[in-house]
Order: sequence, then C-alpha cells, then structure tokens
Amino acid sequence: MAITLEACILILKEHHILKSSAIQDNLTQRFENASYDSQTVQPKSIFFCKGAEFRPTYVQEAKDKGAICYVAEQPYAEGNGMHALIVRNIRKAMALLAQAFYGYPQDELFVIAYTGTKGKTTASYFTRGILDQMNDQHTALFSTVDTVIGREATDTFKSPLTTSESLDLFRNMRTAVDNGMTELVMEVSSQAYKESRVFGLTYDV
Repeated sequence: MAITLEACILILKEHHILKSSAIQDNLTQRFENASYDSQTVQPKSIFFCKGAEFRPTYVQEAKDKGAICYVAEQPYAEGNGMHALIVRNIRKAMALLAQAFYGYPQDELFVIAYTGTKGKTTASYFTRGILDQMNDQHTALFSTVDTVIGREATDTFKSPLTTSESLDLFRNMRTAVDNGMTELVMEVSSQAYKESRVFGLTYDV
C-alpha cells in the first residue's frame, strides 16, 4: 500500500491536527512503507515519532534506513533533509494516516467490537464462532489472546496487545481483507481509546 505527501497533508488538515510542515520537493512524493519503529524502516518510508521513550536518534536511524518523511509533535534536527509533518497529536495522526495508507480496509469488513472491563475475549470468541458457521470461516479476530487474519495456520498468531498500535491494526485489517475475510470481531481496550489507536475507526456493531 502507499500514500502521497499531499494526501497526508490534506488528511491532517481536515482533522485540524497539522501544525506545520517542511516540504523538501513536490507534494506528489509517494510513501511506500510506514513505520513507528526505526528498526523496521524500509526505503521510501513515512516514520512516526511516538512514545514516551522516543529519542531523537531514532529519526536519524530511520533516515539512514531510507525514511523520507517523519511525523512528530516537534521538529528534530536529525530529520533535516526529510519531509516533516509536525502535528498536535501524534497518535491521532498515526491512526488517520494508517487507515489511508492501507486503503481504509475497515470499509471492506463488517466490524464488530467489544469493549468494557470484563468479558471482551469470551464474547469475541463466541461471536466469531457463530459467524464462522454462517460464512464458512471468513471471520477475522483481533483479541487479547490471538490475532486471526486468514484461514491458513500461518494466519493465526499470538496478539502482542489487546488492541494493536494503529499502524499494525490497519495493516492486519488489510491483510484480512486480502485473505478473503468479510467480518471482523475485535476487542477494544480502554488503553486503546486512551492512546487513540482506534481514532477515526467506526464500527458496524
């Protein structure tokens, strides 16, 4: 998937999140990868500077690995020569741009979400079990225990978080859609709401 610099700016402006920008060349610059971890950056990446433990050196690491744009709540000298999008809220910005980068996969899924203090996992598994009997096992699952994004054994793996970081969340949705999934049952933790991991995401149920 991909997104252009111009599209990023328009989305951030639309939601009144963009504070300022530093553009190095034209607005048609295309980002072919996206990451918030400097260790996983690939060429032509847009890099998100988020987290309480974030260090400016991560921008330099991302730049050295081929990142050409960074999104942050403050400018970094280490990012000189890169496009810079300075935002009011990095987590909201990442959620919005993640959706766009992966082509709004939620629009191709019927999304059922469970939140609350107790019972999310049990309810999610029961719901997925019922739906799988109706749709020949085409239901994705994002739970505290497992993430299921397809019908193959390799499409099921342990979940690192109850609700993934937004960039991972929408990447998994896109993979689920590409694997033929038509419904998604997911848990949404209070922490996910607090950290805006699901900002901009609407649910069908």
